[in-house]
Amino acid sequence: MAISRPFLLALIGLALLGATVFAVSNARNGGDDTGTPVAKTPDQAAPAPEPAAPAGPQQVLTSAFSTDAVKSASFDGRLSFRSGGQRNAISVSGAFESAGPKEMPQADVQVSVDVPGFDGNGGFVTTGDRAWFTRGNVGYAVPQSAWTKIVAGREKGTPPTDKAPKLDVDPSSWLQNVKSEGTEQMDGVQVTHVSADVSSARAIADVVKAMDGTGAVPKNAEAQLAKQLDDGHIEAWVGEDKILRRASLDMSGKGSGGRRVSMNLDFSLSQVNEPQQIEAPSKVKHTLPSGAFGQLATGFVAGLGNTVGVTPDDLRLGVPVTNSHVKAERAVADNKKVVIFFQNPRALDDQAVAESVRSLDRRTKQVVVLTDDVRNADRYGTLLEDLQVSQAPAIVVIGRSGKAELIEGYVDADSLVQVVADAR
Repeated sequence: MAISRPFLLALIGLALLGATVFAVSNARNGGDDTGTPVAKTPDQAAPAPEPAAPAGPQQVLTSAFSTDAVKSASFDGRLSFRSGGQRNAISVSGAFESAGPKEMPQADVQVSVDVPGFDGNGGFVTTGDRAWFTRGNVGYAVPQSAWTKIVAGREKGTPPTDKAPKLDVDPSSWLQNVKSEGTEQMDGVQVTHVSADVSSARAIADVVKAMDGTGAVPKNAEAQLAKQLDDGHIEAWVGEDKILRRASLDMSGKGSGGRRVSMNLDFSLSQVNEPQQIEAPSKVKHTLPSGAFGQLATGFVAGLGNTVGVTPDDLRLGVPVTNSHVKAERAVADNKKVVIFFQNPRALDDQAVAESVRSLDRRTKQVVVLTDDVRNADRYGTLLEDLQVSQAPAIVVIGRSGKAELIEGYVDADSLVQVVADAR
């Protein structure tokens, strides 16, 4: 069973985003909510606490899904698919540490892909105030202007946007035949080993419905999935602090061509609520990666921004960073003529207009000629006031008096030279 490239990229993105959102969510909810103790006089002795009843296996497992007591941890997970002797696997590992309910946590998430013919290894690191995507020891910096907005959104406690990934589900509703398998030591604490059968169809249907923003998931999705999937099985190890230390989930069902497909997810936490060592990459490139990894990186930052109320448009992801607006302001202040070409580099019309602009630049010596992405038009402020530059190709001609004129669409070189000559 070979995983398609788009589906694989989606899985890698979910692994990155899921682990990081987990860190953000736990850090957001992990503020100190301990109440202030009431002062007591000497003759007000506190009553002896009632002994707590031992929790049953259902309570143990349910509490592990609902706790927000994880402030820091190292984690290790593996998701694998098998069919007809073929195996595909995605592993995720790393660590995170909360810095408080209003600060971005520190996190190091690394993803490794074991799929024939595809190199999808990479990661994401944030020290809170900065962030990078990584390959090996090389870090590709998230634009600081975008990351600062994400940090600010978290500081303000801004609610998630409508497009933020949601998992508002109740895993306890998927469980059947929950039973205790005894106790043991794990990661230095005593854990209760619990097992249960899982309604695979209900679990997948609930998750898909929770994450779907279109409302297009059919109402009978669970019934349809039940025809394809067997009940799964979960093993979980939960500490006395109600924190899940390890979970293993198995599912299987019908595959294409009559071959059965099986899935296994194994996830563990260690060094829970202990200090983690998270460091910036040793080598840094001040750009996002290119290719498929770059597309994934852009989508990941957009998804993370949505969790703290910052939209992709606010982040300006993929928009070239220029200082053309600064150059234009200086030239206008010096009473120079200015021509600003706003473009969409991929559009054919823009390429034709670009040639006219280059010709203008060659033929005029006293005019400041600038080129910028049309999505940066809002950076020019009062220079372009009332022009409403919103689509490309567009050329703004500013005369020595500061008066601006807008030319939209195609213009040939001779006509452009004449417009600039006539500008006052």
